[in-house]
Amino acid sequence: MAGGVTLIEPHPATWVPRHPVHALEFVLAGAVAEDQALGHFLPGSYDGDLKLWRIGMGATGELDQSELDELAGGSLAAVKRDTATWVTANWQRIRAVVCGLAGIESLSEVTTMELGADWTLSESQVATLAR
Repeated sequence: MAGGVTLIEPHPATWVPRHPVHALEFVLAGAVAEDQALGHFLPGSYDGDLKLWRIGMGATGELDQSELDELAGGSLAAVKRDTATWVTANWQRIRAVVCGLAGIESLSEVTTMELGADWTLSESQVATLAR
């Protein structure tokens, strides 16, 4: 599970290597959105997402920054920056989906407990909310 999303191919080794940078953007988007909404990452969120991507890349040992940069297509910082730019540009849509999942009107109503809940929306419900 990546960012609370149940994937068709659950083991990251089946989907991360196909498009490593896109997979990294995907796993980091949730933590970046948490930072946007709450002003911080939820405990373990960012590290857990990065760990999931590294497992998919077969890079579970200790890596220095240059090795991480290489795996990330040149620069991990650039991927994080680009992901943050995308989240900011799509924030209204993301917020609408989060509020729909939580059954609330405003993110100011969200608590950590609610963020940890088991949320489920169909693809069509997400599409409707994200318009």
